[in-house]
Amino acid sequence: MQSPAWLHGRLAAVASACIGVDVIDDGVQAMRELGYHAIVHDLNLGFEPLADFCPFDVIVAGEVIEHVEALDMLFKVAQTLLAERG
Repeated sequence: MQSPAWLHGRLAAVASACIGVDVIDDGVQAMRELGYHAIVHDLNLGFEPLADFCPFDVIVAGEVIEHVEALDMLFKVAQTLLAERG
């Protein structure tokens, strides 16, 4: 998380708002301690915790695809949470 190449850090630096989502509590806690906005959630369970923050202009699924059992879930979440032109 300290690397200048860390994707979330680079996105947060240029976005007006940015939220990280991870299933690993320790990682989310470490992000919060560094001042990032992040929540613990498994997107396989739905998008409900993110509904308060949408619509999103951009959704980045970095380091996620190899861990997702049902890839259609990513598209369903994106369809629901993205802004019309997102």
